Amino acid sequence: MSASTFYLKNVLESKNILDKTIVMNQSFPCSPFYSVLLKKKAENLFHENENHKGFAHLVDAHCVAIRHAAVNAHRDRAKKKLSKSKTTTQGGIEDSKTTCQLDQCFQFTKADFPTWLYSLPPEWTVVHISEMWQGHESLKMQGFGPPPLVYSLPKLIIARFHGGKNGSFITKFIDQPAGGLSNGSLLAELNTILENNRIVNRDFRGNRAQYWKLKQEHHDQLKVLVDSLENWWLDFCKCLLLGELCDAADVLLLNRVTSSVIDLMKKMKRNVTVDEETWIKLLISCHSYLSRQQFVRGLLKILNTVVRNPLITELVGYFKTLQPELEKLKNAKRNPVILVLDKVIQQLPWESITMLSTTPVSRIPSLHFLNSLTLKHTLHRFVQNAPRNTISPRTNLKLPSIGVEVNPNLAYYVLNPGQDLPGVQLRLQPILEKIWGKHCGLSGSIPVEQQIKQSLIERDIFLYTNFLSFSLIPYFNPL
Repeated sequence: MSASTFYLKNVLESKNILDKTIVMNQSFPCSPFYSVLLKKKAENLFHENENHKGFAHLVDAHCVAIRHAAVNAHRDRAKKKLSKSKTTTQGGIEDSKTTCQLDQCFQFTKADFPTWLYSLPPEWTVVHISEMWQGHESLKMQGFGPPPLVYSLPKLIIARFHGGKNGSFITKFIDQPAGGLSNGSLLAELNTILENNRIVNRDFRGNRAQYWKLKQEHHDQLKVLVDSLENWWLDFCKCLLLGELCDAADVLLLNRVTSSVIDLMKKMKRNVTVDEETWIKLLISCHSYLSRQQFVRGLLKILNTVVRNPLITELVGYFKTLQPELEKLKNAKRNPVILVLDKVIQQLPWESITMLSTTPVSRIPSLHFLNSLTLKHTLHRFVQNAPRNTISPRTNLKLPSIGVEVNPNLAYYVLNPGQDLPGVQLRLQPILEKIWGKHCGLSGSIPVEQQIKQSLIERDIFLYTNFLSFSLIPYFNPL
């Protein structure tokens, strides 16, 4: 065992050394190493049932890399300015001031966090997914050697919470799945699909029929990958990603079934904790998306029991009688879910999971970003002598400047210009044409520079959908 590996092992396993190392590194933390320290501290706090403190450390760990990217971007700009100027003292002061501001933006005070989350709209569900690497990959992620070319799958910590004062908060650890894919992990498979797709886009010289055949193969491979993500890796824990029910009738059905299940358990002299009740409610809400094996595994894990327990037999039999009723929830409308994903796992197409087809899903870079937006939309609506965190941003979501408005009819869309997302084009084209018309955008072709320039100047909304971002439009970044 090398000296660096031995030191890291001692740091992560000793509570006192871990706390001291976090304090030593917090002034200007080395991105990967400090992030791992915070995640390890969060894991320890979760095991001690200090959920809010643990989650605060997870959020800070997630933002370490973002913070350093912001600091480096600022310093690059500062160097360019200093190269044109003869004064260095003022530049040093400005650099220190900006770094301090970034520290404040990317760190929550533990006393105030996560209290501000209760000011979010109660309809919102935020799912924070953190990755924890093991073995040699963990060392490489922390800077001990070159980064791995192909990643295996990490452990996951999923934290799910709702806005509003009555919102629940639950966490779940997901270990690396047993076994593996023939070509490695899901991440390795995704990289292979993307690389093959890039090669086809760049070097294909055959006929169009062969081109679309290859594209369909990539599309089918991606569907298999998404299914593996949903059912092989997440298993029953995929219910953590599902949005809350919208319609009153669906909510009533869910509450009624949950109450009857709790009553059944109490009749069998099994007390139910608050966390167990929250999990049971989630499993019921997600019942139509779970296989029988997944559902039973979920009950076993939640109730910490075995298959032969009479309680499990009773519950499985009871849910079998409720299956026709619970099937109605499969197409029920759901409230929005906001995903916050760590650096490597954000490459995976989480939004394409079949279970999320009725849930509006979006991503944000970090909870700090969400916090900043919340403050921005509540400051101008501040009630005198009232705590700021009691004001919900949904009371007024307009920008402070009343002169800034967006006309939803002034839009321009560029849909699938690389012709590498035929399924997306097939689904979105009729919708976009119905909303804005055929003459308000392009589908399946690359726009010329003048079209892009004119749309950016004259339109309020610009929608661009493509697999390879803006790489097909070299003139876009200068514009």
